Amino acid sequence: MPAKPPQEPSEAAAPLPHKLNGTRRVEPAPAAALKPPKQLRLAPFKTAVIEAAPTDAFAPVLLELKNENSLRTIFTDLQRRFPGVLGDKTAELRPVAGPDNETWLALLAVPAVARDEAQAVCTAFGPEGKTLGCRVTRY
Repeated sequence: MPAKPPQEPSEAAAPLPHKLNGTRRVEPAPAAALKPPKQLRLAPFKTAVIEAAPTDAFAPVLLELKNENSLRTIFTDLQRRFPGVLGDKTAELRPVAGPDNETWLALLAVPAVARDEAQAVCTAFGPEGKTLGCRVTRY
């Protein structure tokens, strides 16, 4: 039987084989037939706004001592005796340089408030506030 000649591929096929010196060469599909690459859709960028402490934030420094336990006991006692002043406040201890150039702890009543409100805390203690050395500091 005689060999049938190879059939030409249909025009619908994308690559077109051609004979070139005994090797097969594949022609690329026409540019119109190529689909553009799939565009990635990025999720919207989410940001979180963290409010910084106001620049005009102050806190009363009730007392400075070396002993942390004493400061906590004193704060609890003041909170019990002055609930209208310290009822919604918590104690915060910060290291400070004491009068003997050693590290002491400052007892702050926080959260921080405006300067006038912080001063009102010290004033509410009356003469005891002066004896304790209550003062206002920037928070």
